[in-house]
Amino acid sequence: SFPTRRSSDLRASAIEYSHRALVALVIALVVWLWVWAWRRYRSRTDVFWPAAAAVVLLPLQALLGAVAVWLTLPGWVVAFHFVAGMLFFGTIVFTAAAAWRGTKRPATPGFARLVWGTLLVGFALVSVGATVVALAVISGDPRAERAVRPPTVSPAAAG
Repeated sequence: SFPTRRSSDLRASAIEYSHRALVALVIALVVWLWVWAWRRYRSRTDVFWPAAAAVVLLPLQALLGAVAVWLTLPGWVVAFHFVAGMLFFGTIVFTAAAAWRGTKRPATPGFARLVWGTLLVGFALVSVGATVVALAVISGDPRAERAVRPPTVSPAAAG
């Protein structure tokens, strides 16, 4: 007879393994992006360096994700993992936008200040939101706990 698993265990396993598969795809795409930026845009610092930053942020993001799982998803680690993910995503978007923009249409200084200000305010807002949720989880607020915790995986299912 086959062992039966609760549907929540199966759901947690599906989430965990689909996340790993997606991460493998992201690693391949980020390495490809960096090679592409190095070959085609090496002289353009606005394209090359953000692509290189994504390669550097990728292991940091993976390490934070592993620590989050090893420590059974404490809110503060999940918040750092989220913030690092936002930085990573920002470098990818910046790289694509800079390559697409080209060199013929430089941004005016006023527009550049507006974009950087918007990015900084948006990043601060997202970071504060992640931190508030993390602190609510740490404080034991059951509403926050339900909002951020996936179903737990039993040791038998994890092994």
